[in-house]
Amino acid sequence: MDNNNNNNNNNNQYDENKKYLFKVIIIALAIIFILLIGAGILVGTFLFITQRSNLNKMTQNYEIYDEAIYNKKYGDRVVKEFVNNYGADVNETDMENKTPLYHAVEANNIKAVKFLIENKADTEISSDEGITPLILAIKNNNKKIAELLIKEGNANVYGSYTGDDIKNYPMYYAISQTNKNMIKLLLDNSFDLKREPTILSYAIENSDRSIVKYLVDNGADINYKNADGSTVLYNSVVSLNYDLFKYFLDKGSKLENTAFNNKYGNIIMAAAGSKFNNSSSKQPVDLVLLQNGSQNSAKIMNDIITNFDKNDINSYIDGMNALIIASGNSYIDTVRILLENGADVNSYDNDGWTSLMYAANNGDIELAKLLISNNANVNIQSYDYSTALMCAIKSPIVKTRMPMIELLIANKADINITDANGLGALNIAIMNNDMELTKFFITNKADLNKTTMEDGSSLIEYAINTDNIDLLQLLVENGADINRANDVSSLTPLMRASRTGLENIVRILLSRNVELNTTDKYGSTALHMAAENSQLNIVKLLLNKKPELNIQNQYGDTPLHNAVRAGNIDIVSELVIAGADINIKNNNGKLPIDIARDNNSLAIYEVLKQAEDNQ
Repeated sequence: MDNNNNNNNNNNQYDENKKYLFKVIIIALAIIFILLIGAGILVGTFLFITQRSNLNKMTQNYEIYDEAIYNKKYGDRVVKEFVNNYGADVNETDMENKTPLYHAVEANNIKAVKFLIENKADTEISSDEGITPLILAIKNNNKKIAELLIKEGNANVYGSYTGDDIKNYPMYYAISQTNKNMIKLLLDNSFDLKREPTILSYAIENSDRSIVKYLVDNGADINYKNADGSTVLYNSVVSLNYDLFKYFLDKGSKLENTAFNNKYGNIIMAAAGSKFNNSSSKQPVDLVLLQNGSQNSAKIMNDIITNFDKNDINSYIDGMNALIIASGNSYIDTVRILLENGADVNSYDNDGWTSLMYAANNGDIELAKLLISNNANVNIQSYDYSTALMCAIKSPIVKTRMPMIELLIANKADINITDANGLGALNIAIMNNDMELTKFFITNKADLNKTTMEDGSSLIEYAINTDNIDLLQLLVENGADINRANDVSSLTPLMRASRTGLENIVRILLSRNVELNTTDKYGSTALHMAAENSQLNIVKLLLNKKPELNIQNQYGDTPLHNAVRAGNIDIVSELVIAGADINIKNNNGKLPIDIARDNNSLAIYEVLKQAEDNQ
């Protein structure tokens, strides 16, 4: 009995403890809750004061059109502050004519955009570059903002831009970005493709097939003709887009030779790749990069060629025809199709360049072979008198330069034809310091004596003027005339080398039995010139070959007179020892010893006096 009472008392005490603990917990939680609310109020108050302070700073330090505002998390509140409390103009622009709305769109700040639109922001004000907020939204691919601008801001889906850059119109920009979502948005908001009939042509050139097809499916007119007569089918050909070309044919586009006034020429020229032609710069094409364009060109040309006659194929626009264009692009399969259908293989462009010249310039061996096999004339000259051989020599495509030259020579290319500057293939090789090519041309019968350089000098003279021993040796060994005098100066190679002291060159010339006693138009010999210019070693070399010592020039001077006048005692001594006559007077009645006396050349005077005494 007592035990039961004790148990009951214990249980009652336990229950009381539980109730007490529960009350304590409730009170503690209540206190914590009250503290949290207080802290929240304090934090909120602090943040409010801080943000308010930041808003004040922003409004004091910035203008409503400043870009920095819209990149802030609370940028929309700053804008509201400007407008609501400071009366800022929502259409005020910065130095680049960018509005607050422009910057809000650029920063993808949709709250600021919405607020500005609600406050009558003009959605059509464009920057100095012609960019409107709608264009920016399309650029950022921000459909929500674009839709907001159109539906609530009444942005013009056609654009209000009036400049020349067509991409600054919304639909054109969306097409250039291949952005089907934005295109759909514009179409869904009453953009009428028939109002902009040229937009399909723009898409062909600046987008992909999926966009073009989407536009056609939504009503774009595939039969519209531009002012120059071009159609979308023509534009697909210009872009060498075979897939679109076939697509438009399947859609019923009519194949006709249009666009004669287009800058890319008629449809045959377009198929030849007129858009990608290099005729103006004559820069060689990249034979690797052009493969895709080449294949599409050939496919298109093969599909259209039978619809046109020979006159169409050979017609010229702006000095070009289809064969010249295809050859310039190195579209070999297109060239083959044109030749098979009557293209003139020897036609030329407005610079006089033929297809073979373009092949040589591009280093395209296979194309050159094709043209030659179709009777291309290898020796036709352009308006500056260049030939295909000259184009090959000048081509920067080093890898195929020599094989191209060998191909042309094997097909009777004339090495000795000269251009407007009087330069032939050999000249160009020499001027490029290409000894391998120089040897090749000499081996293949280049005329060494007919060929001259730009200044009228012979090849030997050029070698002497540039002190090119290897070239001189090569020319001399292959029969170049070592005694040929310059038509203007009348100097022979020996005279030129003697007066400038080119000892090695003089040795080579003397080893070939050069004429020693030839005179220039003033009557002077090589020995005169060596003596006059104090070239002692040259004088010794000449004297070893026993030249005439006493030839007088038109002034009556002998080499000895010249040596005395130059004051070179060593040369005077060499001439006297060799037997030069000291008693010859010049036209002024002067003996060599008289000149020595007049010039106060005592040592030379003594040499001549001793020679006189020994007579």
